[in-house]
Amino acid sequence: GNFKLKHYGAGWVSMAKSGKDSNTSQFFITTVKTKFLDDEYVVFGKVLKGMSIVHKIENLKTDALDRPLADIVIVKSGVFKVPNKFAVEREPVDPDI
Repeated sequence: GNFKLKHYGAGWVSMAKSGKDSNTSQFFITTVKTKFLDDEYVVFGKVLKGMSIVHKIENLKTDALDRPLADIVIVKSGVFKVPNKFAVEREPVDPDI
């Protein structure tokens, strides 16, 4: 994998896995700095807008297995088209974090 990007803080998106070579379509979004995940999970994205929603999900009540009691469904996602390349900051860019 490519481990160039790290889990610098809130909003970094990484591939989930259950063991070696087990990556599927599952992913997770960090809500705090998680250095222990570096070089184990590939970071491939960054939440640029809507981090407040991620924090709402983070704070939902969970069961004994740490699963949310309510279903969490992504109903819309997409890609922001930008006219020019830009650097993504390590720190959160969404002012509502």
